[in-house]
Amino acid sequence: MTEGMTTIMAVFAQIEKKRLVKKLRAARDRKSNQEGRRIEGRKGYAETHPDLVRAIKRFRHGNRKDRLSLRAIAASLAAMGHVTSNGKRFSAAQVKRLLAA
Repeated sequence: MTEGMTTIMAVFAQIEKKRLVKKLRAARDRKSNQEGRRIEGRKGYAETHPDLVRAIKRFRHGNRKDRLSLRAIAASLAAMGHVTSNGKRFSAAQVKRLLAA
């Protein structure tokens, strides 16, 4: 009898959790539409350090022969003093993601 009651309680807890998640997601979607941007999650470098993103895009754009590689861009950023929050230089993968932002 105890196992059955535990199973029933687990089922109702799962249903309640799904209902709450759905309700919170709908509220986030409404707020995001109202603000015109996504309001959840950590802010990216495009919002917190727009000068960094501009510098990366400046290094990447231009004549094909003059473009820097992702690793060269990361080295240039480190020389300019732009480093990650841990104090390390950006990796090529991070530079690639920032170019897409």
